[in-house]
Amino acid sequence: MVDNRGGSLYNVGSTNPSKGDLAIEISALLVIVVAMLAGAAGWLVLVLAVRRAVDSSGTSRKLERLTEEIRMLRRELRVRDAVQRSSEAIGHQVDRHV
Repeated sequence: MVDNRGGSLYNVGSTNPSKGDLAIEISALLVIVVAMLAGAAGWLVLVLAVRRAVDSSGTSRKLERLTEEIRMLRRELRVRDAVQRSSEAIGHQVDRHV
């Protein structure tokens, strides 16, 4: 019994698929696997291209230098703030030697 309504070549109600049906299923699975591998390879190429572009632009080194500059400025501000607080504390003391 063959189902011709949907254009399917599969035997309806049969538990034994024919060799042609198995070949079609296997080839379809192989096409899917190959397509997935090709897609993964495409993504890998894209990722490598973006990474090489970022590395060659020197963005990482510039970001590292900027981060170090910010750290040095924060240290400098902390020291300046500590000196200012200590000088204010000295300025508010009463000079009893007068």
